[in-house]
Amino acid sequence: MIIAQKTPVLIEAISYRVGDHSTSDFSAAYRNEEEMKKWEGLLARFSNPITRLEKYLLREGLITPD
Repeated sequence: MIIAQKTPVLIEAISYRVGDHSTSDFSAAYRNEEEMKKWEGLLARFSNPITRLEKYLLREGLITPD
């Protein structure tokens, strides 16, 4: 509907950075182990959200591999 009507859209998304900010950052210093395991488990279960979006867009023919 959004594409057909060519209307603007705002997508609000919540994300979580699983890894460190950089090689000099050690996120375990400010995150507890339970929190990190929870998110690692979710990522393993649902895969990477960017990869999931790419697969969906390819499957729907909205993008091409190029």
